[in-house]
Amino acid sequence: DFEVKIAIVSPENRFRPGMRADADIITESADSVPTLPIGAVIFRRGESEGKIIYIYDPVSGRISERRVKTGLSDTDYIEITDGIDIENEYAVTGPYSFLKGERENGEKVKVKR
Repeated sequence: DFEVKIAIVSPENRFRPGMRADADIITESADSVPTLPIGAVIFRRGESEGKIIYIYDPVSGRISERRVKTGLSDTDYIEITDGIDIENEYAVTGPYSFLKGERENGEKVKVKR
């Protein structure tokens, strides 16, 4: 939380001093960029630090780990700037417990839609 001063022009005079307001402050934005649900990206710390996603291969039914680069994000989505072809590959999303668990490259998974 931080204090912000704004000026409101209201011909109806519906705003009074001391009234509370919620506002979204947009610092940057981008249109038509590839994004994934933010829950699909795993933020690792330590020795294998980086941003990881799992890619699903529909032919084999297996997943593989992929390091990605990210850009802007909000509370729901994160921009992917490198590491996956959003149009032709399948990023794995799912419960936090599944994605944060110890997944292995080549692990076979079942798809739920």
